[in-house]
Parts: sequence; structure tokens; C-alpha cells
Amino acid sequence: MACHIFGLPASNAPHWPLHASEEDIARYDRTYLGGRDSIHTARHEDMIGSGVLQNPWDISSRDAEAPPWDEVASGDWEAARRAVHSAMVDRMDAGLGRVVDQLEGLGVKDDTQIRFLSDNGGCAVLLAEDGWCKFFPDRLPDGRKIQAGNRPSLRPGSPQTFMNYDFPWANVSNAPFRLYKHEVHEGGISTPMVAHWPNGIDNRGFVHSPWHMIDVLPTILDITGTSYPVEFGGHTVQQLDSFAGLFRLDSARARGRFSGNTVGISMEAALTERADHAAANRSTAI
Repeated sequence: MACHIFGLPASNAPHWPLHASEEDIARYDRTYLGGRDSIHTARHEDMIGSGVLQNPWDISSRDAEAPPWDEVASGDWEAARRAVHSAMVDRMDAGLGRVVDQLEGLGVKDDTQIRFLSDNGGCAVLLAEDGWCKFFPDRLPDGRKIQAGNRPSLRPGSPQTFMNYDFPWANVSNAPFRLYKHEVHEGGISTPMVAHWPNGIDNRGFVHSPWHMIDVLPTILDITGTSYPVEFGGHTVQQLDSFAGLFRLDSARARGRFSGNTVGISMEAALTERADHAAANRSTAI
């Protein structure tokens, strides 16, 4: 009998506060000194060139409240905040690489379905000293004081700080979409998913049809052949929507949703490359 195991390594990074080791931060120390606009544009062009975007959408404009980079008073500090965020992504990526290495060591990597996604778009929350920060501890366990808030006088990244990267960098993170987490524009609700399952994905490529997080459980049930109650407490349970047809076109629950021309799951090869790089070099595309 096949044994099905479900694991959810949910990483808090790269969420705020911005905390990373000096070693990780050093890799990105000068990456963002050129400013937000150039990186925003470069990411958009890269997505169009690689086929990630179904249509060559126009890039979202700079937030109306964000000044041009040449007018930013503390450009080095702004670049440093983003460097710490990238260092957090780097460390998270290395963690993913260790998981993949363990699966490979057990001889089950190619039979394991891996999905990688975020729960929402970039966060534009402002961490003011008298705002969110008031609800968090003001001292470390060893008694050292935490200086909370986005203060340009402090170097980002230390555990004695409590910062985030703020809405102008969230706009870069969400390219090409508009607005941010907490809002119902695509910048808040749309997130890509990368899937890796060599022995289970029939067709590979990009998929642009939208699905919802609540469809994840039905998809797992579908793939594993697990039954689900059709009635509970005397009430009929709504029919489940599975996106297993993106992986395997013979999926029972998904068969009615897809035609024989359906493209396979998105970026299967990309996750392998990402994980391999994380394991070997602890590097990531950001």
C-alpha cells in the first residue's frame, strides 16, 4: 500500500521584521544601490522574456507616494533594507535546498510533489515606532533593547532593530501588478506557484489559468486517491474543485475542467534549478 505523507515547511522569512545574518546580507550589499525603478523595470522585462507573463502587460507605475530614486534622501539605507530582505530569501532558499537534498537522499524526490508559493503579494505596511511596533516585545531575551521602526539612522538587519522594506519596495516585489497585500488588486491577491513532481507531471510548462488556495486540499485528495465526505451533519458538501488536471489529465475530479490541450503545471524545471542552486551555492534569483 502506498504511504502518503504531507509536510508544510512554512517559513516566516521573508516577512518583516528584517533580520538576517551579516554573511547573508553581504551577498546583496551593493545589489540595490541603483535604485528601485531600474530593478522594477529589469524584473518586468525578464518576466516577459522568459514567458512568465501570458500577455506583455505594461509595468505598474511607481507608487504616487514614492519619490524617484534620485530624490530619496537615504538611498543607501533604502538599498540596505532591500538587501536584508534578499538575504532572508537566500536563507529560505537554502532551507528549501536542504529539504530537497533530504528527499533525494531517501530516494523519493522524483515521487514527491513539491509546491512553492506565497500566500499573498508584497506587504506595504509602514512600521512606525508608534504603530505596529507597539505590539511587539521591546527587548531581546538577553535584555538588549530593540529599537523599533524604520529608522534611517540604524543599519537594517540586526536583531536589535525591527524594520520592514515598506511600500516602494513592495511595488518592486509585485511587478508587474498594482498595489499590495491587504488589497484586492492583483498585487495583493495574485501569487505564482512553482511545482516539481518528475514522476507525476505529464506535461510541463507555464499555466496561466487562475486557481485558489482553497483548491489545494481537493487537489491533494485527488492526487492521493483519498475520499472526502459528500455529506456532513445532514448537509450536502459542495463539490470540490481540484487543479490536479494541471499535473495529470486523467484526474477524476479535474477531468471536466480541462481539455486534452491543457498545458502542464508551471515552471517544473525552474524549481529543480532553484533547489539545486540553493543546495550548492545558497544563491537565489530575487
